[in-house]
Amino acid sequence: MAATPSPYERAFRAFLDALSEHDFAVIRTLVGEDFQILRAPKSLLQPTDRTQVTLVPELEKIFDNTFPKGHPKYEYLKVSETKDAIPTVIAHVASAATSLKGNPLRGEYVMFMEFEEAKEGGGLPKIKKLTEFLDSKVFEEFFKVESTA
Repeated sequence: MAATPSPYERAFRAFLDALSEHDFAVIRTLVGEDFQILRAPKSLLQPTDRTQVTLVPELEKIFDNTFPKGHPKYEYLKVSETKDAIPTVIAHVASAATSLKGNPLRGEYVMFMEFEEAKEGGGLPKIKKLTEFLDSKVFEEFFKVESTA
């Protein structure tokens, strides 16, 4: 991490911190109206083409019904930033959590978070899109155990 993180990196970390704390009021302030999440690989059968209006309530339901507040805990293995036309943070992230049913989840992701252009002196930039590449085996096994517990 740079000595002084960019507004994009601060917004990225604020998003994951809010997700961990199930603070969806904060998440709503961090994402744009056209916010999207794309999850890969396709074998996870995650729906696409959803926006903030449906996504944030879905995330809230999943997290509130699956994990206690404060989980999952995220560890930032590597965070970097592109200087392309679309400001993007690229991160290799690990997470650890125990579900409300007592099932452990140790996940690993590569995340690409795209942002609106930061406004000078205007706070954190809005998140436009999050693309996550998940460890599909771990997530499939976790949700299989969760659904039968």
